[in-house]
Amino acid sequence: MIFKLLILIPLSFVAASIWANEGKGGNVIVHEMNLDGCHFRLTDPYGGTLTQPGDGGPPVANYEAEINPEARRRFRTGIQFECHNNVSTKDLSSLAGIGKRDGRWIIDFDGDAEAANTRLYSLHGKGWEGAGITQDQAGEDGARRAFTFCIMHGSQALCGQDDAVMYLDYPEESVLPQLIRLLDSIEFVN
Repeated sequence: MIFKLLILIPLSFVAASIWANEGKGGNVIVHEMNLDGCHFRLTDPYGGTLTQPGDGGPPVANYEAEINPEARRRFRTGIQFECHNNVSTKDLSSLAGIGKRDGRWIIDFDGDAEAANTRLYSLHGKGWEGAGITQDQAGEDGARRAFTFCIMHGSQALCGQDDAVMYLDYPEESVLPQLIRLLDSIEFVN
């Protein structure tokens, strides 16, 4: 009897550990989208959705997920993607407020970068590179930090924005690190 208990107790802990870890991470979803010539995959550990509206408007794709469901100030992450064809890094200033000089990504937009608390973030993935910026802005539901980015793949730029990666009253609940990991997972199919 003691021998059975010695075997069953460790097995119970192993099974409980596996089930606990399974619930935390959930299932990883690989979304695939062909957006106006930008054909890409996005590895999503947050259980979000990636859709294309069929409303006849400009071609966009929308990603939505609740990345931090434990936050005191809960909000859904929403990225709107656009594909720009036949562009170079010189065009990125007007698309995302970024540029490239001497091989380095820079903040490059018309406006006061210090007043908007603008910060630059490099993005890297399989066969592509890009950058994004955060800027603080006022909103009807509170002051928040927005993120705008472009990813270069050949002569295409996959660009996007998320109007709220953090509410300024709750900086510890920022989803920017998770969003950057999500974007870094992008893999172009073509």
